[in-house]
This record gives sequence, C-alpha cells and structure tokens, in this order.
Amino acid sequence: MSEQLDLFEVTLGSPWYELKTPERWAKWLEIAEVESPDAYDWWMTMEGCGGCKHHAEKINFCNLQQLPAAYNPVTKILGMACMGVGYNL
Repeated sequence: MSEQLDLFEVTLGSPWYELKTPERWAKWLEIAEVESPDAYDWWMTMEGCGGCKHHAEKINFCNLQQLPAAYNPVTKILGMACMGVGYNL
C-alpha cells in the first residue's frame, strides 16, 4: 500500500473512503461551509457534471461512482468522479 497522500487526505484530513457515502459527504460539506468556506467552494465547483442523471447537485455527489463528483479516483485530484465515462442525461 502506498504511503502517498491523496487529495482527500491533504485537503480534508481523511482518506476518501471515510467520506464515500452521500450522508457522510453532506455532513462534511455542512461543516466545511461554516469552518472552511474556501474548501467548501472548491469541492462544490463542478461544471462537468451538470445535467447528468447520476449527479446529486445539492451536495455535488456522483451516485454512479459513490464519490464526491469533484474527486477523480484515478488521478486523486480535482476532476470528474466518473472521468466523463458515466455521464448520462
């Protein structure tokens, strides 16, 4: 297992799998909106998912990948969770 920190651990203080449910992610966003507005704004920025049936816009969550929509699990940085492959109107 790699010791490399991914984007979640660096910016959120937790590995992504600890936030991998819509409920946990929504709770984190609720806290971040008050405690760290810049982080909240950063994670809520996602134009690429607009209109996709898998996108839970209110919490910017990809229901297909079961990840925050702005987290690319391959590159482990900001990007589309499905990398655009799962985009479906």
